[in-house]
Amino acid sequence: CSCVAFDCDTGPRDIIEHNQNGLLVSPENVDDMADAISLLINDNGLRNKLSQNAISVRENFSENAILIKWCDLIESI
Repeated sequence: CSCVAFDCDTGPRDIIEHNQNGLLVSPENVDDMADAISLLINDNGLRNKLSQNAISVRENFSENAILIKWCDLIESI
């Protein structure tokens, strides 16, 4: 699904690329959040694009993908 998140200092911007796989809005700005949600409700094309691109995010942060990264790191030590 399409994602909208506040662009706080840690977290969302590490996962979401604005207008690519989700939307980031100004931290604690409820009006920006409401506008972004309304945009997704009304723009079927954008909503579908973001949700399709979000699939790769899910795969990149899957349990298996993270486990492989940890194993690679441990083996390199």
